[in-house]
Amino acid sequence: MFFESFGNDFILPSEKVQFLKDYAAGKITDELQLDQLQQGLYVCTSCDRCTKVCPSGINLKEIFVTARYSLLDRGVPEPSMLGHFSFPLALARNFVDDHIKALKTVTALFKKSFTQLSEIELPMGLSRQGYENSSYKSCYSCQRCTNICPVVRSFDNPSEALGLLPHQIMFSLGIGNTELAMGSQMIWSCSTCYLCQEHCPNQVELCDIFYSLKNKAIDKIDAGVNS
Repeated sequence: MFFESFGNDFILPSEKVQFLKDYAAGKITDELQLDQLQQGLYVCTSCDRCTKVCPSGINLKEIFVTARYSLLDRGVPEPSMLGHFSFPLALARNFVDDHIKALKTVTALFKKSFTQLSEIELPMGLSRQGYENSSYKSCYSCQRCTNICPVVRSFDNPSEALGLLPHQIMFSLGIGNTELAMGSQMIWSCSTCYLCQEHCPNQVELCDIFYSLKNKAIDKIDAGVNS
C-alpha cells in the first residue's frame, strides 16, 4: 500500500478527519504530528472522491483545503507548494493571499538551500559523484528535450524563469553536480508530460530523473527546517 511505504497515515482521509477534530478543539500541540498532517493534506490531490462517497455527506475536500492554510499559518514551510499544481487549489477556494504568503516562505528556503548557476564561479569542475539513475550518461546535449518541452516554450526567457533547462540538468549530473540540478526551478515546473523522455534519441529518463531530484530536494529542505 502507498500509505505504508510513504510512512504517513495522514494521507488517508479517515485519519485526517479524526485528527482534525482534536486539532480544531485545541487538543493537538505536538509539532511533529502537525507537520505530518500538513504533509498529508498536501499529498491529497483534492479529487473530491472522498466527499462523493462519504455516507454522512461531509464536504471533506473543503475541510482539507481549509485545513491546509490553517496549518500553514504556523509558519512551517511546505516544499510541495513549489510545484505549480498547488496554486489552482488556492485560487478555487479563495486562499490566494494565504498561498502567496506561504509560497514566499518556502521559496526563500529553497533558494537558501541550493546553489544557483549564477552563483557559481567558472570554470566549473568535475566531480566523481554519480546519480542512481545512470541514464543521464547517455545524454549528448542534442537539446531535443529542451526544444520539445511545453514548459520551456511557455516562457519568453526560460533560462531566467527555470534556472536550468532540461538538457542543462543532464549536463549538471554528467559533471557530478547534483546540488545544482536539485536547485533548478525546472524540476518543480515540470508537468511530467514525458514528451522529453519519449523523444530522447538516447532513451535518457528525464522525467523520472526530475521526479527523483524533486524528492531529494524535499528531503534536503526538510532537513534544513528541522535542523
